[in-house]
Amino acid sequence: MVASVIIFAIISNRLYHDDPDGSNIRYVLRIGLKSTIIGFVFIWSAYKIYFTYGFLKGLGKTFLCIAFMVYAAQHLWHASIVFANVGGYKVSFPAASYGIIDLLSLSIIGLGMLLWLLENEHAQLKKTNHELDSFLYSTSHDLRAPVASILGLTNLAKQDVTDTNSHQYFQMIEDSTLKLDETIGNILTLAKSANVAPNITEINIADLVSVLETKLAIKHFNSSVAFIKEYDTPVIKSDVLQLEIILGNILSNAFKYHKPDVENAFVKLSVKLNESHYSIVISDNGQGIDKESLSKIFDMFYRANESSEGTGLGLYIVKKAIDRLEGQISVSSTLGAGTSFQILLPKHLS
Repeated sequence: MVASVIIFAIISNRLYHDDPDGSNIRYVLRIGLKSTIIGFVFIWSAYKIYFTYGFLKGLGKTFLCIAFMVYAAQHLWHASIVFANVGGYKVSFPAASYGIIDLLSLSIIGLGMLLWLLENEHAQLKKTNHELDSFLYSTSHDLRAPVASILGLTNLAKQDVTDTNSHQYFQMIEDSTLKLDETIGNILTLAKSANVAPNITEINIADLVSVLETKLAIKHFNSSVAFIKEYDTPVIKSDVLQLEIILGNILSNAFKYHKPDVENAFVKLSVKLNESHYSIVISDNGQGIDKESLSKIFDMFYRANESSEGTGLGLYIVKKAIDRLEGQISVSSTLGAGTSFQILLPKHLS
């Protein structure tokens, strides 16, 4: 700082002696010194931004630093012209550089700042979502143990009590706890689905469906509902966790909401291989979904009617899992006649 003041004093003194009326010194102060300061300030800013690792490093940051350097170079060029003219060299000053070029430089800086802010905001949102998913997974996992203990104690109490009213109360506690356990399980599945990157492997579709039948048999599968399976391809390449979430939830709903009074009730699963994707269709002749609810069934916590036993998370989780696999899902349904889900999964993830 002291050296800068001394150098500036020497230059000012020299200019004053060579130019008694002060026109040169005013020229240097008004344009040369201003341009020099702006140039070095922007170089310093670009250096600090680029090499400060606390700042997000991406395209926006790089673009902004380049824009700062270009703007600094422009002003140092102005300063060099000023000092060259004062030194006796006749260099024409580009008047347009304070117009079009200056405006273009500032526009590039503004664009760089916008890109950097957007990238930083995206990174912060991604980090927050990851932390939220981790929190949901950890909390849901920890809640599973006390809920299981409540169910166990309730079951023991039901066996010990002989009073009818007490037995009924314990049954109500058990039913509510089971619903809570289902909600926690759905949240745990959602968090697990979001946190684990897709692992594409070859999946034997018949074996996977057999596992799902075993898992759902006690609660949902009914001997009066025919389960029809058609596999044009025995093996598909996908993520087994995500595919289990998709098929498990849709099949569970299909069996849960069948129509007990319908003859030849069925749930049909068909898997086909097309040129670019796998087509999975799950259809039934169950209760169906009304038109007003059809567009909302993939929303979080949405239930088509108050009598629904579910938590309203199942199909939301299905949609998220399909998005993770870069697939698509569509649904068609007629109230009282049945529902059909069509899922398209790419053969190769991008």
